[in-house]
Amino acid sequence: MHDNEGGNGVMSETKVSPKATQAGISPDVGNQEG
Repeated sequence: MHDNEGGNGVMSETKVSPKATQAGISPDVGNQEG
């Protein structure tokens, strides 16, 4: 996973991103989607 590409602001936030959880996809993809 590329935490530096996190669009949610905080690196640790991207790992537990609600969007990624709802979509059922990897957090890395959730960053780009958010």
